[in-house]
Amino acid sequence: MKFAKIVFLIAGIWGILILTPLYFMFNLIGRQDPPVITHPAFYYGFVGAGLAWQLAFFVISRDPIRFRPMIMPSIVEKFAYGIALAVLFLQSRLHASDLMLGCIDLLFGVLFIAAFAETGSKASQRGTRSRIPLALVEFKRDKCGRRGPHIRRPVDCSPREPANVPRFHCNLGSRLPINIVAKVEVCHGD
Repeated sequence: MKFAKIVFLIAGIWGILILTPLYFMFNLIGRQDPPVITHPAFYYGFVGAGLAWQLAFFVISRDPIRFRPMIMPSIVEKFAYGIALAVLFLQSRLHASDLMLGCIDLLFGVLFIAAFAETGSKASQRGTRSRIPLALVEFKRDKCGRRGPHIRRPVDCSPREPANVPRFHCNLGSRLPINIVAKVEVCHGD
């Protein structure tokens, strides 16, 4: 998992360093590499979308296993740009120096695939994060008239504390590897 964290952190830093200056280079690009950019909305939209992806890389780098589903669109993002630049270069519509940026994105795409594979093996070792499916939770009124979530089908509920403490530990079976602690309140004044 450390590999995935490092890869996505480096990708995010690299992207911020490369894309942020583009906000200030609009006219310079048109002068150094004619023709002048005629659709600034597309240009700034590309830069903004690219920066948003860099922020996503920072989020993924915090917990790659948790955000593993976001690695797949990240791979697509890297390959889409890299392949587009390679095709433009093959059509003689792009300079070789610009192709280098595409090659770096292709390299990150390959590293993202390796990170995806690594987090898959780690996720299976770690297990899934335990959450109660909504199918097992229903909202109803208790004896006191309050509305709240209640577990529909607890299995193997048994008191585990002295009788004067109304608590139950419910194990929902092998489908959910968690224990639920439900505090039972008694209404006075019924």
